[in-house]
Amino acid sequence: MIDDDKWLEDPIKSFRDIQKEFQRQFQSIWQPLQSFPVDMIETDKEVIIRADLPGFKKQDLQVEATEKRILIHAKRKEERTERGKYFYRKERKSGEIRRVLDLPTEVKPEKSKLEFKDGVLEIKLPKKEISKKKKFRLL
Repeated sequence: MIDDDKWLEDPIKSFRDIQKEFQRQFQSIWQPLQSFPVDMIETDKEVIIRADLPGFKKQDLQVEATEKRILIHAKRKEERTERGKYFYRKERKSGEIRRVLDLPTEVKPEKSKLEFKDGVLEIKLPKKEISKKKKFRLL
């Protein structure tokens, strides 16, 4: 609530305060659409993906992969209740984030290995073996 006296003293500051609050509220609306950082490493034998997912549990995660693409999806719903002698507070948080990554080479998704530890998801995808094709001289 804006104090009428302060509004008259510095209307520009009051507008800035309103603008900051509006931006804060607007960002919280779109928070579920935010992404998360990912590292992708390609070695001779595999593609390794490390995704930072702090605050999520293993059961909150879903990973789907094809030979050329991987989807990482995390969804959580948290409810917390606090009671005191003179207060009662109940908070609910929910959020959903996802990333679809194009892989640098074809992989064997059925042989992938996943590990989730300390908020970091590590996915190891073995590369698909590409058969060496014979060269044909056309001219």
